[in-house]
Amino acid sequence: MVCRVGKENLFNHGTKHSKGVAIPFDPKFHVNVEKEIKCQSGRALILQICIDQAKYTCVNVYSPNDSNAQRNFYTNLSGTLQQFSSDSFIIGGDFNCSLNEQDKDRGRKVSSRASTTFLIYELMDAFELPYFLE
Repeated sequence: MVCRVGKENLFNHGTKHSKGVAIPFDPKFHVNVEKEIKCQSGRALILQICIDQAKYTCVNVYSPNDSNAQRNFYTNLSGTLQQFSSDSFIIGGDFNCSLNEQDKDRGRKVSSRASTTFLIYELMDAFELPYFLE
C-alpha cells in the first residue's frame, strides 16, 4: 500500500494517559509500507517500508523505565527485528537509558543499568547500527 501520513496514521497508541509512539512522514513523501508491527503495550512501532526499490525498517521505541522490564523489552525487540535483518534500519525513540555519562545531566549512573546498556549495544551490533562514543 502506498501511504501518506495525511491519509493513513502510522502510530501505536498506549493508554490514554501514557505510552504511544508514531513514525511521521511528510504528507508529500510517497512510502510503500510493506509490513507494520505494533506491540500491544504501545511501546514500539515497526514499519518495513520501500522507497525507490530500497527496503528500510523504521522503528520507534518508548522503553519502560524499570530495569527488568527494559531487559525484556530489548530482548523481545531484538527477536522481532531478526525478520528484517536484510533491511537497512532507522531506529529512534526514548530508550530511557543513557549509554555513557556524557549523555546524562543527573539521575542514576550509567553503570547502574549495565545489563540494559549491554542489551542496547548488542542490538546495535547485531543490526550494524552505528554509535559514537567520545
